[in-house]
Amino acid sequence: MQCLRCGKETGADAAFCPECLETMEDYPVPPGTPVVIPARSARKTAPRPRDVPYEVQIARLRQQLRRLRIAAAALAAALALTLALFLVDIWNHQQEKPDIGRNYSTAESSTPPSGT
Repeated sequence: MQCLRCGKETGADAAFCPECLETMEDYPVPPGTPVVIPARSARKTAPRPRDVPYEVQIARLRQQLRRLRIAAAALAAALALTLALFLVDIWNHQQEKPDIGRNYSTAESSTPPSGT
């Protein structure tokens, strides 16, 4: 019989295609028939990392924590500086007294009129 997916020839009692591993459910196998499962290639596994002693792990975690604390302190300082500059800018704008009630259209210009 042939696999319906890849067209390769399979055994009469095969439950899976040895080429594409497709199930041969369109061809039911009678109960009690031995099923041949195709062999798969060995899977490459990543090498297991060496066991690191707890003391080394703790030292690394403390170093990471120290770096995070420094980064948090730098961020807090930057935010405090930004807030201080913002407040100084607001203070300066409040100190400027606008000319309330002054009519700018009737005010005399300090530059001589052009065209004469």
